[in-house]
Amino acid sequence: MVTKAAESTVFFPPVQREYRSGGAGLARYPGEATGGRNGGRCAGVAAPQIIGLAIVAVGTWVRDHVSALISIGAVMEDTGGGYFVNVYYPVIVTASCVMILVGFLGCCGAMAENPALLGKFLVCLMLIFFVELGGGLWAYKHPDEYHCCGMNSYRDWYRLPAWPSQTWVPDSCCRVPAEGCGHVGRDEDYFNQGCSFYVLAFFEDSRQVKMMKWLGVCMGVIQMMSMMLTLLLCIALCCNNFRMGYFQAASRPMDAV
Repeated sequence: MVTKAAESTVFFPPVQREYRSGGAGLARYPGEATGGRNGGRCAGVAAPQIIGLAIVAVGTWVRDHVSALISIGAVMEDTGGGYFVNVYYPVIVTASCVMILVGFLGCCGAMAENPALLGKFLVCLMLIFFVELGGGLWAYKHPDEYHCCGMNSYRDWYRLPAWPSQTWVPDSCCRVPAEGCGHVGRDEDYFNQGCSFYVLAFFEDSRQVKMMKWLGVCMGVIQMMSMMLTLLLCIALCCNNFRMGYFQAASRPMDAV
């Protein structure tokens, strides 16, 4: 009497029943080395590392420009320029380091073919994307709400050659905007903070700002592509692991009858 185990061995040898269909960059059977395919998948999810390095480069460029303006007196140390150098730049560097670490997490998940690790990477990437999107929308909705007046204070308007011996300011300097308030308002009605940092040509509608806007758009597109690639890779790995488990279970000899 031929047992089911022997019948299975005769007609379907275990070595021939291993799952070997594989896929783009996926192992065809347990323990197979995928070689350069892992490197390709790692490159596909390395967008946060690229974006983090780009942010560090742009932030350093801005810091150097602002530091140069501080050194020649165009921007005062105690106004927005010094605030950027002392506060904003360290925050930018810290955020960039976080993005680089997140990119390393995704690369490890791709190299290890670990769907759980890739899922965590995808969640981190989505959080970063939505934070950036929210910040961009806020900046777009509030482009002029700087609440400042003059270069260093509202009194700078009193010393302009354009209107000598005049003691009035533009209406935009008023805490409560109203037509003609700059002519009849009192000192306490004006913003005391100067606009030296905000009126820099770098932050006007210039070539640098346009470049930064396009850089932000490009980074957003790269992040979206990275999220889609990560999601597809997670699905492919889950399906591949399921099929490998199914064929491995089917190739085991059944108990003798």
